[in-house]
Amino acid sequence: MWTHRGSDGRSSHGGAFVSAIVVSSCFPSFDVAPDAGALDARMDATTDVAREARTDAPADRARMDEGVDAAKCVPVEVATVPAHGGPACPMDGSTCFPGDVTRLSPQWVPPLTGTPHANACTTAQIADFYASCLGPGDTLSACNAFQSADATCFHCLATESTAPEYGPLIYYNGAFPVDVLNVAGCIALAEPCNLPCAKAALAYQTCALAACNPGGGPCNGATNTAILSCVAQAETACGCLGYTIPDDCYKSLIADPAAHPAVGLCHLTAAPTFDEASYSAIATIMCGPPS
Repeated sequence: MWTHRGSDGRSSHGGAFVSAIVVSSCFPSFDVAPDAGALDARMDATTDVAREARTDAPADRARMDEGVDAAKCVPVEVATVPAHGGPACPMDGSTCFPGDVTRLSPQWVPPLTGTPHANACTTAQIADFYASCLGPGDTLSACNAFQSADATCFHCLATESTAPEYGPLIYYNGAFPVDVLNVAGCIALAEPCNLPCAKAALAYQTCALAACNPGGGPCNGATNTAILSCVAQAETACGCLGYTIPDDCYKSLIADPAAHPAVGLCHLTAAPTFDEASYSAIATIMCGPPS
């Protein structure tokens, strides 16, 4: 389920996109140099191969094997994830339609080293970050102040889309930046045997953002409604259709919460939203203190 929150703070839903998205209006700059072409960089084969190699490191595999609750892990079926996206398809004459993603080859980006429970943030800091940077009363000055006062926590909670590892929030920089909850990373940590499902979720997220990129391409600067319509097209008849079926494994998880601890630990729901509860759950499992 795709959730896109605009300047009015209201959330809208479309398709089966499992990761919530919020337009970033009060997010501060990162200490590293921003990359305005973050989404295009995700299509760079060299970058993708390097990230895939990083995922194969023994330390990463061991961390996934341990998981948050590995003993209770029950595998779900996952269809094959396509190697590439599909062509553009201006279906209805709209100026915002799914762009060409044939060069896109989504690769897995693992959760931050040290997760789960990296102990980078206290429970209070996780709540303060939301209030300062993401909530309805967020301001740029408050978010900058949080970053200055709690830099370790901030850089665990927020990672750029071009980073080799992701925290709870994935920040896509550019003309129309967005923040994405790292639902895929949370699933991987909570249920290591369902890493293939997590990879499918991240692949779909990457394709949807690339096809309906609000910071470039046919949907540059488009309205929330137009972008949501674009995503629905991309996943049902266009370039991201092939990623939708593998991503359906998410439905298998939430259909049986007793068998899947990720449902509770990551606050997985049939209609996910970028709300404080979802953010807090994922932030706690990734950056919070040991349970």
